Formats: sequence, structure tokens, C-alpha cells
Amino acid sequence: TLHDYSPVCHRNHLVQPDGRYCGLAPVAECRSCLAVDADGFEEPDPGERRAVFGAFLAGAARVFAPSSDTAGRIRAVYPDLAVTVRPHLEPERAVRSTALQRPGRVRRVAVLGAISPTKGGLLLQALATDAQDRDLPLHFSIVGFSDPALAVGLERVGVAQTGRYSGDHEALDLVWRVSADLVLLPAIWPETYSYALTLALRTGLPVAAFDLGAPAERLRAYPNGHLLPCTLATDPAAFNDRLLAIDVSAAGRLSVPIRAASYNDLRRDYYGLDPAPAGTGHPIDEDAA
Repeated sequence: TLHDYSPVCHRNHLVQPDGRYCGLAPVAECRSCLAVDADGFEEPDPGERRAVFGAFLAGAARVFAPSSDTAGRIRAVYPDLAVTVRPHLEPERAVRSTALQRPGRVRRVAVLGAISPTKGGLLLQALATDAQDRDLPLHFSIVGFSDPALAVGLERVGVAQTGRYSGDHEALDLVWRVSADLVLLPAIWPETYSYALTLALRTGLPVAAFDLGAPAERLRAYPNGHLLPCTLATDPAAFNDRLLAIDVSAAGRLSVPIRAASYNDLRRDYYGLDPAPAGTGHPIDEDAA
């Protein structure tokens, strides 16, 4: 199963050292990136990487991707590769409203999970800085925690952090406690899947994210999803203006059941393998008979 972009790039999130998403660059651009990447000194030539991974994937019995978006991006590099889309297994999740409506108050934005630079940590700092500079009615809280290297900068511009949580129920409690009006997923790379998005949908609040990757693929089918153009990653003022324009009133919230993958038999329904005989815990092996 393809969990990231290691088969095509030494930076498995496709974010360059300067913090920009590369757009799944051609090999020549990858070489330029590798040449200035302090973390890439032991990495092979990008052309060699793609050739080796291409042969490895071509030899696999099946190749799975957790989203159509991921499958499409991988096929752009390996056009002859057959990729089967299988969303990650998640139990059906009920929506639990976390909204506290207080008309006229500051709009509170919850950012969920472990926030690193690729998860939008530097963008979040820029958004909070712009909100301070323009005295906007916006307040950002991380329901979770940030990369330690980002913590001081985020605190300086007023971004609160709840700290780690254990499980969805505690996370939903924390979203309620920070009085969130909407959830923002600021990842700047095309995530292959997003469990944080499932948690965001469970809040019953509007959810905003870039029009990029698996989160965008899922949010397009969600009436309370708000997809923002990727160009806003370098324009925090315009980004904040879009956040303030989202309807967070009760009339603007449309609670619908969360669509989540389920597989009655993981071996059969996900992997396409023969199920294990009852009581053995092992698949049927006709060649061993």
C-alpha cells in the first residue's frame, strides 16, 4: 500500500527544503532539490530512485493506494502501473456536534493533530501573524501539538495548543472546550489519506483545507467542506479573508453521516486474497495440498 511518495521522491511529502510543495517535479528539478537538501546527502540519484521503485512496484502482485488522488499522482510517474484504490479501514463514525454558537464573538479556528511544517505549521504562524497585524476577529488553537521547532513562534502570535490527546472522544471534547467555529486542515502537501479529516468531520463543524490531495477528494463530497486554492499558501491575508467568509452559523452547518471504508473480510475484500479457512488463521494454499 502506498502511504506516501517515497517511490517518486526522497522527500516523501513532496515539500522542498524551502517549504514549497514541488508539484511532483520532473527528475531534473528533483536533482536540483537534492543538491541543496541537507537531509539528502545519502540519497540516490532521483532517476535511479524512480527506476528501482518502478521495477519493485511492477513486480508486486497488487499495488494499493488509499485514495484516487494518490493513485493518479503515482500513475503520472509510472503510467503502466496498475493501482487499486482501497481507502484505509475506519469504523463508521458518528457526528458529535461540538459547536457553541456565540454570535458576534471572535471566530475560533481549530487545527487538529500533530502540526509540523508540512502539516501547515509555518502557514498557521503566518495566518495568526496576519490576524494580529490586522486586528482580525480570528483565533487559532491546535487541538493536539506542534513540532517543537515551531512552538515558540506559534505561541508568540497567540496560537494555543491543548497538547496530545488519546483517542477521538478526548479530541472532540477539546474541540468543544476551545469553542471552535470551524476546523482548518492546513497541510501543504497532497496527503494520501487523512485520519485528522475524519476527526474533523466528526465535529459537525465546517472544515476548510487546500484543494489538494486526499482531503480535497473527500471534502468535495461533503456539503460542509470548504476547499481553498493552493495559491493562498503564500497569501495569508487572503487566506484569512476566506476563513472569515465561511458561514459558521447553524444554518451553514449541514450534518451528514461520515463515509468511511469497511471491509467484512480484510484479506478478501481489501487484498483480494482467499479468506482463511475457519479456525486456521491461515489462507488457503492450493499449491501446498
